[in-house]
Amino acid sequence: MGRARWTAWASALVAAASAACSSGDGVGESGSGGTTSGAGGDAVVCDGKADCDACQRCSYAKGGPCYQEESVCVVNADCTALNDCVTDCLGTGGAGGSGGSGGGPDFGTCRTQCEVQHPAGTSDYADVVACVDKRACISDCEF
Repeated sequence: MGRARWTAWASALVAAASAACSSGDGVGESGSGGTTSGAGGDAVVCDGKADCDACQRCSYAKGGPCYQEESVCVVNADCTALNDCVTDCLGTGGAGGSGGSGGGPDFGTCRTQCEVQHPAGTSDYADVVACVDKRACISDCEF
């Protein structure tokens, strides 16, 4: 069950992270994600709004609970390449995308192939997924 949940979560995470990275308004900015911050270093709370995409954007914004993990991934060429590759597995863009139907490998097989192609990015990518899944968006992005 844990592996299936990670796979489902990775699907949503990759799509959001890819959009944030390509648009330039995800990491390091407080944009439409609704980042909240308090005086004296209070934690940013992104979860609990019943909107997984908004929670992810909030978690990646400067001061968000996953800002550090996302910032590390963004500057790691293998992590961003892994993100792009997994996004292609989901059919959300790129040469390998088929929307989950067609002649390509299933998502799990495709993701594994991406990890083999970009081994130096797997740890940083997993850190982003774990942060969002286990800390930042537990209820908003529950699968």
